Amino acid sequence: MEFKAVILAGGKGSRMTDLTCQMLKCLLPIGGLPMLWYPLRLLQDAGVKSALVVVSEQMKNFQREICSVPQQYELDIQLEVPFVVEGEDPGTADSLRQLRAADRLRANTDLIVLSCDLVTACPLRRLLNVHRLEAAALTALFAAPPVEPDSVTVPGPKTRHKPERDLVGLAEPGPRLCLLASEADFEEEMALRLALLRRHPRLVVRRDLLDAHLYLLGPGLLDFVAKSHALTSVKGEVVPQVIRAQYRRPRAPAADDQTDRPPAAARSANDFLQPARFAALEKPFAEPEEAADAGRATCFAMTTPARTWRANTTAAYLAANRAATRLWAELPEPRPARLHPEAVIPTVKVQISDDSVVGAQSQLSEKTTLERTVVGRHCQLGARVRLVDCIVMDNARVHDDCTLINCVLMASGVVEERCQLRDCLVGVRQTVAAGSSLNREIVSQRGSDMEV
Repeated sequence: MEFKAVILAGGKGSRMTDLTCQMLKCLLPIGGLPMLWYPLRLLQDAGVKSALVVVSEQMKNFQREICSVPQQYELDIQLEVPFVVEGEDPGTADSLRQLRAADRLRANTDLIVLSCDLVTACPLRRLLNVHRLEAAALTALFAAPPVEPDSVTVPGPKTRHKPERDLVGLAEPGPRLCLLASEADFEEEMALRLALLRRHPRLVVRRDLLDAHLYLLGPGLLDFVAKSHALTSVKGEVVPQVIRAQYRRPRAPAADDQTDRPPAAARSANDFLQPARFAALEKPFAEPEEAADAGRATCFAMTTPARTWRANTTAAYLAANRAATRLWAELPEPRPARLHPEAVIPTVKVQISDDSVVGAQSQLSEKTTLERTVVGRHCQLGARVRLVDCIVMDNARVHDDCTLINCVLMASGVVEERCQLRDCLVGVRQTVAAGSSLNREIVSQRGSDMEV
């Protein structure tokens, strides 16, 4: 079974606009590596040789920059970067629909659909094996959130972040995925289909799982998306529709029905599943549970204990950076270097914690202290600089006698000498004047051009 990988990278990063208004979300650094590196490495380790990285039409000028990520960061995977035309309210399902219309994806292919903000050490081969062995229509990855958003202080003015939780219904054997919905869609009660409870009387509904936004879609489901124009979101609409199809009677088409019916989201995904996938279930010796699945979608879930983040909020992005080195330790060889061999680091009077990162050709000076800090490439840190819980992006400079705590210094940003910054964000090519003392401020020119 051959899989085609689609990485969805066309989002605007609306939950982390202080960062994404100045840089492409998929190229924001995590542990000094582009965010896109993590889903690409995940696919590479599973033996996937190529991937489509889907961006919006507004990002098409950055296609070359995105295509260069594998070569720059020593990945062995081929990229194509198609762009999709944005409508009034484009969604992730719209991206798949446009790729199908452009013949970039074929209907009889198993798809790996994942988000560019997925950061995980989970071995993807395990999920692929579950999908193959179960001949599933849909297989999804879930994880236990490694950190609560409330435990991370977001730079800038204080804001209240309401965590979003999903309700995930699981039933054995499998486990079968029986429900996926946002907790916000319900108030005090949740109605469940009687057909679901008859099939799975011991259903477990969990609210402590993170949907990794990694879905394996079986053959035929792409045409279901392509012909259901009312569906705009993969997670919010396509996945729930496929899950519900498990408990609908498969429709037997009339022999003389050769006409194309108008597309409608209400049509069951069962109408598009390829019969060959269910031929084995029609045998007389099939188990009762399997026989009941004949002609219907089957959905499965895998829950991984590996470190996993959706870096789709500023809090999650900061948490992923601080734990990057621990996540790398769970990856197979070769692993990224914590202290790049091309970095210039004095041998004495420098303190660097084990969970800090220094990128290629960055220069540190004497009496520099780094604690849980990521320093990108081509950065310069002056003497007696102390950085705690910070992200310093490529080509940034911090002059002598500065202390930064829980700060983000974006690409080509400059902090002049004798500055004290806490919980601050310094935007692309912005400068903090010498002697400044800032607390919970954003130094950013939001209308400036996006930097890659």
